[in-house]
Formats: sequence, structure tokens, C-alpha cells
Amino acid sequence: MSLGPTLDRRHLLSAGAGVAGSLASSAVAAASPVQKPRPAFHDLRDADTRLLEQVGRTGPLNLAKAYEVMQRNNLQGLVLGDPLNVFHVTGSWPFLGRTRPFYPPTTLAILTRDSKQAPGLVTSKFLYYYTFADGVPSGAQRQVFLYTDGPENPADFYPDRKEVPLDAVEIRRRDRVNEALAKNAPPVGIAPAVIAAMKAMGLWRSGRIGFDRFEIQEMCAHAEFPGQLVSGHVAMGEIRLIKSPLEIEMMRRAAVANIDAIHAAAAQIAPGATYRDLRSLFYAEASRRGNTPSMMTVDRVSNELADGVIRDGQALMVDIVSHFQSYHGDYGRTIAIGEPTAGVKRCIKASAVCWTAMSELIRPGVKFSELLAAGKAALKKSGIPTVVTVATHSVGLMHHDQPLFEQYGVSLPIDLVLEENMTLSLECVATNDTGIGGSVHYEDIMLITRDGAVPIHKVPDAVIQV
Repeated sequence: MSLGPTLDRRHLLSAGAGVAGSLASSAVAAASPVQKPRPAFHDLRDADTRLLEQVGRTGPLNLAKAYEVMQRNNLQGLVLGDPLNVFHVTGSWPFLGRTRPFYPPTTLAILTRDSKQAPGLVTSKFLYYYTFADGVPSGAQRQVFLYTDGPENPADFYPDRKEVPLDAVEIRRRDRVNEALAKNAPPVGIAPAVIAAMKAMGLWRSGRIGFDRFEIQEMCAHAEFPGQLVSGHVAMGEIRLIKSPLEIEMMRRAAVANIDAIHAAAAQIAPGATYRDLRSLFYAEASRRGNTPSMMTVDRVSNELADGVIRDGQALMVDIVSHFQSYHGDYGRTIAIGEPTAGVKRCIKASAVCWTAMSELIRPGVKFSELLAAGKAALKKSGIPTVVTVATHSVGLMHHDQPLFEQYGVSLPIDLVLEENMTLSLECVATNDTGIGGSVHYEDIMLITRDGAVPIHKVPDAVIQV
């Protein structure tokens, strides 16, 4: 394990000069012509376009795993209103799920155990035209069921005034809506549309149906659904555990950008910078690479209301999370400002010992608890006098994305057994020891293979040297 050479450090300008520089930069940016995309990120465009077109065609879901989970849980199908689940099944993220996350769902996904039935998408005619149609190619593998919000005159729905030719957006939206309307006439209101979709997909009969929003249960109960409605949360959690080939590509894309962003951000700091400076730099660098920042812990501080000043000789752990189209990167390292203290070096070594022991044990059939025990046993055997917290969790459409056992309204963790195509975070954190000159974190994402595991991204040195 190399700590890397101590590099020449760039010092920040004073606070006053920094503000003045920011204002000057803003003025220049306002007066300057639009700059071309940076070549370093231009290379991502074609690959991103290919990934997103595939998401639009098929959705990211691992269908084979979904059928297996529904069979094992005796579910005829799943009716889903949580925006995350809608995206996972259909590849379409409900627009209002971002802007009004706690409102009743206006878009639902339906999945049946019948492999001859493509996944279903239920949404309003307006929302489909205004949002979903832009990301749904012709011939996409889904059934679309639209509804209207009230009586309407079709001639008043985005009429073509024929003053100029329709542009590409208008043509695409018109065509996608017409394709959907040709197959299913839209009723008024979401409940009749959901019921019609369930009937069309063979789910309106006796049998067990999983759901994830109480509004779905109410719709079905009001219409006297002949089957049994049960919670679908655990089933969806189990499905999300095992990634499809497309999901693995999305995870790798997210993880690489996440790592590159923190290394680029760290290269811009020096003594005198603040924790907020570092966090802002990471958020900016992640965004430049097409990721959306989620969170960042700096030197044990995750509360964004708090701040601190980075000092010479300090070592600070960083735990960073950002996502690409909802697939998350999760990475932890130690940034050393100058030469780490002996205590920090001891913690770095201890964390590496734990991480190595855990990574060498990973393979299908191993339990989470066995990984944790291996990390703790390795630390004890090493005799290094420090405390390392070892953890592991599935990463995917959420930072911690794994099923929880529901009992009496309480969600409890499950001691999961590793399976091929899981994406797993291995996390070794040394923050319990205080008075050593800093904090230490070592975390990477592993892809479970048939007979072991491989990092889903490159594995940089344990220390980011500044």
C-alpha cells in the first residue's frame, strides 16, 4: 500500500480575494461566448447515449430475477407507484415524483409473472406527451395505458396550427401518444386506468398481487379486486439486488465518475480551504461528469450546516455518493494534507487489513455476517491497536439498496447471502480513535461474480495525497 509522494501544495487565496475572483469570473462568463464542451467529457456522450437508449427501450430491470422472485413469493404480479420502482420496471422516471415526492402517484408500473406480457406503464395523457414520450423509442418493450384528467376534446390536445412544419420534439411526442392511444382508449382518472391495465395484463383475478403504495390498495379495494393484495416492498428489494447487464454498466459508469470527481476536487484544495469548499468542488466535479451529487461526509462531518478549516498535516476521511440516472457510486478514501501522522498511518494500515480480508472472502453463498466477521478477525490477528468499523451493503438505485424484513410495521435488516451480479460496498472506517490527527475511510464497490468478486471500478491508493 503506497501513501504516494508528498506533492507541492497550492494554497487558496484569502476569503476576500476568493469572493472577488468569483464575481470577476461570473462577469467574464456572462460576457464570453458559450464555450465548447470540455474534450475530457465529450468522450462520455456516445457511451451515455447508448446506455440511455437501452434504458428507454427495455428498462433497466433484471426480468429473469423478477420472474424468479414473483414465483418464489407466489405473486401473480406487482403494481407499483413508488417512482423508484416505476423507473426500475419501465425505464421512465415519473417527473412529478421528483417535484412532488409525497403526493399520490400519478404514474404506475405493472409487472406480471407472465413473460409474454411486457411491463405496463399507466400515466396521464398529458404527462406521457410532456415527459415520458421523449425517452420512449418506438417499439419500446412496454404496454402504455393512458388516462385523462377530465373530459376533453381531442382536437384541443396540442393542435397542429400548420404555420410551420412540426419540429423533432413535436413529431416524437405526437407519434408516441398516437401509438399508445391506438392500443388503449384512455378513461377519465387514474383508478379506471389502473384497473383496465390490470385486466388487460391478466391480473384482475384471484391470486396474490404485490403493491407498494396504499393508494393502489384503495383503488383495488374500491373496485372489489377478486384477489389478495400484499406488500411488494420486500419483493422489489430482492429484485433490485441482482443487477441486469445494463444495470451493471450503469453502476460502473456511476462509480467511475464518482471516483474521478473526488480526485479532481482534492487536487484543488490546500490548507485554508474549508469542508464546504471541498464538498462544493466534489459536487461540481461530479456534475461535470454527468453524475448527480447525493451526499458527502468530510472528516466525519456529514451535516452540511457545519464547517471546518483544512489544516496542514491533517488527514480527513471522505465518504462520497453520487449517481448516474439513479445508479449510485459509493467511495471512501483518506485525503492527506501533507505527511500523515503515525496514528493516521496505523489506521490506514488497519483499514486495509480489514478490507483485504473481506474482499478475499467474497463469493456467492457467503453471508453478510461472515464478511463482517472476517474483517474483524483479520484486525484482531494483525494486532494493530486501533478500532475499525467494518460494514457492507448493497448499492444500486439507492445508496443502501437492499430488502428489509417487515415485522409489525418495523423494517429490520436481513443477513443477506451473496449472489452473482450483486453490487456490494465494502466499507472500513477508522473514526473511533480521536487525537491521532485525522480520520480514515476505505470503501469500494465490488461486483459479485460466479466464483468471487471484482471491483466495479479501478481501486486507487488508500490515500489521496495533496
